[in-house]
Amino acid sequence: MLPKEEPVTFNLFVEWMYYGTYTLDAAMFTSMSPGVSIDAQAWVLSDTLGATEFKNYVMNRLYDQYARTFAPRPITTADIEYIFTQSAADSKLRSLYLDLLVLHFKDTRRVAGDIAEWDHVMQTHPRVRMCLLTSMRSGKSETKMHPKEAYMEKREAVAVKSIGAATSAQVVPAKRDQDGVAVKKDTTDA
Repeated sequence: MLPKEEPVTFNLFVEWMYYGTYTLDAAMFTSMSPGVSIDAQAWVLSDTLGATEFKNYVMNRLYDQYARTFAPRPITTADIEYIFTQSAADSKLRSLYLDLLVLHFKDTRRVAGDIAEWDHVMQTHPRVRMCLLTSMRSGKSETKMHPKEAYMEKREAVAVKSIGAATSAQVVPAKRDQDGVAVKKDTTDA
C-alpha cells in the first residue's frame, strides 16, 4: 500500500498503464498538496514505484509545460517545497526545476510568488539558495536549458534468470486491443 500517495495521482498512473497517456480532468482534483503540479506529484509516484517509463512520460509533460516559450507554466514555491521534500537530492526532477528556476527567476511570468515566499523556500532548502546565488554571481546571462533527454531516466538492463523470466521491478503498460482488453503475450520456444 502507498499511504502517502494521493488517490488522484495513482489514478493517473493507472490511466497511463491502460492507455499510455493520461488526461487531467480539473473536476477530479482535490489534492492534499494544493498549488503543486499534479505532474510533479505523478513523477514522485513513478519514482516510488520504480516505473521508469511512466517517470519519463511525466518528465516529458513537465518539460513541455515549463520550458515552452509561449504561455509557460510558472514555477511556484509550493512546487519547490514539494519537490525538495519528496524527491532524492540527485533526482532528475530537482535538476529540471533548479535549471528552470536559475534560468527564469527574474521573470514573474515563469516564477510565481513574492519575495517573502521565496525567502522562506531558500531558508528551508539551502540547495535552492546556493544555485540561485551561484548563477547570479557567475554573471552568466545566457544560461540555457539542457535538452529534454538530459532529464530522462535511463532504462536499466533487465537481468534474466531463465528464458522469458525477467527480474525487473519496472512497470510497463499492458498491451491492449482496440476495445481496451489486455492482449496476452504469446510465448515462443525460440
